[in-house]
Amino acid sequence: MFNMIKADIYRLVRSMGIYIFLLVIVGTYSISIATKSAGGVALGMMPQFAPETKIDIKQMGFNFTWFFIFIIPVFVILLSDFSEKTIKNTVSSAISRKKYFLTKAAMIELFVVVSFVFVNLLYYGANRLINGEKYSSDFSDFFMVILKQLPIFLFIGAVFIALAVIVKRAAAFNAITITAPIAYTTISLILFAIKATKKFAEKVLLEYDINYMVAQMASGATETYRNTCLTGACIGTVLALVLGYWLFTKREIV
Repeated sequence: MFNMIKADIYRLVRSMGIYIFLLVIVGTYSISIATKSAGGVALGMMPQFAPETKIDIKQMGFNFTWFFIFIIPVFVILLSDFSEKTIKNTVSSAISRKKYFLTKAAMIELFVVVSFVFVNLLYYGANRLINGEKYSSDFSDFFMVILKQLPIFLFIGAVFIALAVIVKRAAAFNAITITAPIAYTTISLILFAIKATKKFAEKVLLEYDINYMVAQMASGATETYRNTCLTGACIGTVLALVLGYWLFTKREIV
């Protein structure tokens, strides 16, 4: 198991994916610091921030960018074993299916936690150092946003893990994860434009869209909305991991 962990860390560090990860993250946050404005990938509705909200908190509202970034560790750590046809030998000769899945899932979710927390804290420090207190929030306020957004991204990581086990193909995985948010937003907006489905689209599809939930955690969601989102994210994480585990241990490995 430890050899597998070391091999995955080596592969992650040496992969092209980690350079894409760094390029997107450094580029996004560097632009925010340089221009003293917030920006990133955003789909669907965006909440309104209070006038006094500092740039760093507003930038956290655009953290939906991380949805696409977290495709990378799932691809490198788990999906590449399917693509390179090495998974069958690994599971049969070195480790059980149970240990294999739990190790891979733990590594991916750990990557989500460490990278998300560390990079956002690094952004906070860099923004405060370069732009000063005028453009920086209190650390406790900023860190609280990280804690509120983190369960949502752990849920995303768990869904990606389950999806990788289901499709087992890099092309299919990439196509689904990249196009799904766009398709979801498009369908939601179409239903919002139809009188009969407008309320459902607004109060369910758009209000609980991943992008909107992430943004709301930064903009000051109501306690009820926040608790609903975080509870749903925690339950969804468990269900996705259980589904992925069940499928991986019961289905034929190809």
